[in-house]
Amino acid sequence: MADQVRHGARERVRVLRSHLAGQSEPCSAAEIATALGQPYPGRGIKTTVVRTTLEGLVAKRQAQRTKQGLSVFHTATDAAGATASCRAPRSTRAVRRAAAGEPSVGGRPA
Repeated sequence: MADQVRHGARERVRVLRSHLAGQSEPCSAAEIATALGQPYPGRGIKTTVVRTTLEGLVAKRQAQRTKQGLSVFHTATDAAGATASCRAPRSTRAVRRAAAGEPSVGGRPA
C-alpha cells in the first residue's frame, strides 16, 4: 500500500513538472488541475492536491512561485523555450513594469 502511495506521488510530481515545462506563461493551480483533468474527465483532479504538489516542487526548487495581487502562479525553473500557455499573456506595458520593478495598477507589484 505504501509503495502505491509513493508511486502515485512520484507520478503526480512527474506529470506536474512536465506540464509546467510545456508552458510559456505562469499557471495557477486551478488552471493546471483543469488542464490535467481534460484527458481524464472521469477522474477528479483536485486543485488542493495540485497546489500541495506545486508547493513541494517550489520547496525543492523545481518550480517557481509568482504572486500577482491575491493570485499565485507557478512556472517550471527550466521553462525557457516553452510554447504552450495556460492563460492569455499579460500586456506589454505590464511586462515592462514588472521587469523594471515598478508597481502595477493599484500599487501592487506586477
